[in-house]
Amino acid sequence: MRRIALLLLALPWMGLASTAHAASEELRGYVAGQYEYVTLDSRRDAEQGQGFRALYGFPLVDYASLELSARYTHSNLKFGAPSCSGGNCVDNMFAIGGDVAISPWRGPVAPYMLLGIGGVNDSIGGGNETSFYADAGAGVWVRLYNSLFLRAEVRRAAVFNGGPVNDAKVLNDTHVGVGLQYMWFREVVRAKPYRAPVPVTPPPPPDLCKTDADHDGVPDCRDKCPDTPPGFKVDAQGCIEEKQTVIMLSRVLF
Repeated sequence: MRRIALLLLALPWMGLASTAHAASEELRGYVAGQYEYVTLDSRRDAEQGQGFRALYGFPLVDYASLELSARYTHSNLKFGAPSCSGGNCVDNMFAIGGDVAISPWRGPVAPYMLLGIGGVNDSIGGGNETSFYADAGAGVWVRLYNSLFLRAEVRRAAVFNGGPVNDAKVLNDTHVGVGLQYMWFREVVRAKPYRAPVPVTPPPPPDLCKTDADHDGVPDCRDKCPDTPPGFKVDAQGCIEEKQTVIMLSRVLF
């Protein structure tokens, strides 16, 4: 039993390496049901108990939810226990309480911690005792499919005012639970972070010493007479040389 409790306590820290939860999902609420195995305080003179817990949770702030729970635990009293009278040798416990579930991690594996208070009624040996309790624990949610999760946890509950045991100020019980949890999510559209536009660098101007727009054989960087008509001889500066004859046939008809 101790090994199971230690394993469940270690599960939250194993979840730290899990993949981050989708940023587009926001928790709206959840319901859960789980089986519990309970190690009762030895002063109760009772065997190990078993029971069921039902929960309803809703978010308070980011990474923190309020869980309202109701649980039932049944245990048989040990032979010869003082509370075993009239053949009534069972201890039935009904409890209602609230816990704050803190889960700063998100992912398919999400660890959480619990801290809460409540009241518990012990129906034992034909009588009833009502006591105040406080509990603390840890657990993990494991996504099975979409909104369906596996829930596993361990709690340590301190029952004050003696409960059903006379002269006992505090009784310490350990609850180990496992069950299913259905969680409602809402899709949230996250604004994309602003990114400054990347300045566009204009292309460098063409190298005029490597171009010859009028095809006269003189680079544009030295051509002082651009747009020279084709067929004329030019000097070193790209200007038409004097005293030259050019015959141009624009149209020939036969």
